[in-house]
Amino acid sequence: MSEKSRKKVFYILMAVACLSVMIYAFLTPNMSDDLIYWHRDDYGVKQAKNFFDLFRLEYMHYVDHTGRSVAHFLLRVFLFMGPKWIFNVVSALVFMIQSLLIYASIEMKKKYDVRVYAIIICFLWIFDPAISDTVFWEDGACNYLFTTTIILGFITYFRKCMIQEKKNSIRLMITMAIMGILAGWCNENTSGGAILFIMMLLFLKWRDNKSFSFVKPWMVSGFVGSVVGFLIMFLAPANFSRKDGAASKEAHSGVLGIMARFLKMVLNVKNNYLILVLMFVVLLIIIRSICVTKEKYVEVTSFMKLIGFVALATVLSLIAVPDGPQLRAYYGAGIFLMIAVINGLAVVMNMTDLTASAVNDKIERMLQGLYSSAIIVMMVCLSFEYIECGALVSRVFREYSERYLYLAEQAAAGETDVVVPILRPDWKCRFTETAYNNDILLGDGYPPDVENKDEEYSPNYNIYACHYGLDSVIGVERDGWSDYPEYSFCDYITLNIMK
Repeated sequence: MSEKSRKKVFYILMAVACLSVMIYAFLTPNMSDDLIYWHRDDYGVKQAKNFFDLFRLEYMHYVDHTGRSVAHFLLRVFLFMGPKWIFNVVSALVFMIQSLLIYASIEMKKKYDVRVYAIIICFLWIFDPAISDTVFWEDGACNYLFTTTIILGFITYFRKCMIQEKKNSIRLMITMAIMGILAGWCNENTSGGAILFIMMLLFLKWRDNKSFSFVKPWMVSGFVGSVVGFLIMFLAPANFSRKDGAASKEAHSGVLGIMARFLKMVLNVKNNYLILVLMFVVLLIIIRSICVTKEKYVEVTSFMKLIGFVALATVLSLIAVPDGPQLRAYYGAGIFLMIAVINGLAVVMNMTDLTASAVNDKIERMLQGLYSSAIIVMMVCLSFEYIECGALVSRVFREYSERYLYLAEQAAAGETDVVVPILRPDWKCRFTETAYNNDILLGDGYPPDVENKDEEYSPNYNIYACHYGLDSVIGVERDGWSDYPEYSFCDYITLNIMK
């Protein structure tokens, strides 16, 4: 394929990456924390009188809840702007930008390498086990998709400037400092991984030069900025109170508690990232077998092993989280591991110059055909899954839309205790996981063993009843439910896009 043709296909793939996420984002309603961050009486977005008031509310959130101010300020901005279609479009663009940043991190690739970029898109869709949490859900996207893209932007730019041996300038120093602060202030384990990545780059450069003469002020400002941002996030007063509360719920403490967390982490990796781990190991073995010398092997796999090490460290840091983190917390580590594996795949697909002797043209063409065929098969399988699960996503979207319209009507009619059906169980898939995890609970929303049923304890009260000004929202089985009026598709669009 000529470079001109590859360029056209590359831009088509970029559009596919953007549009595919945008469609699912439009079909994912606001739920759970999206509603909470809007209506809270203390630091909810509805309290903001103007845009600058969002900073005051986020400071209150920083003191009271968590130090991830970059992520939650982004969420506040989207909620303050109002129409959800703005978030839907921006999140799709950010997903595309993230895919391009990953592409920029791949070393052995052709210009407009459509095979590498196609692999990136497929990996982001296939190997993110919590994609409904991290990409489509508004609060989750701000906490994971957006923040990880900020982090990738920082470390990619930092590494590019090091490779190009950029000379120092005031502008570059300020840019690196700002990017570093934002990247360090994003997400505890992923931001920590970014700091480790920068430290490793500087260490490896020092090892090659045997001196620190290469260090420039912009490197210092970028590194210090990332550390400062991380410390601001880590030292948030709320982090320590939340940590103590979570630790008190653990079955074990001390060494046993750490071992229990480690076991949970290993099981999460095994159940959700084992294919990527095995691909990483196998690719290192294959590349070693085709390289002419050990020096060549070290050269072509150095970045692959570096980013793989950062992925491992990012996962291991989750041991510090009491009671074990949710699966979406592995998002940043998963992205780092994807970058490592795709780097290895790029080496293998462009291995002709690495072999000990000239490869027979027919064998080489056959291998390249196999690589291309495998990528096409992966894209076809993903396309079938996208269409099949898209039907499930749209059905859940309809159910949530009906529920929200009905709750609004009942609240306007003066009702205080409203009954609505839960989601049908047949529509659950990995793209609707968030909707089911945040569904209305059966009954009054209280666990059976709770005797003191105050309004602050009930999940149903906190999220849905409070949002619509009701006393309670009671869940029942969907079978036999027939109280919903006939809503039109325009009603759904108006509710989920324009409001």
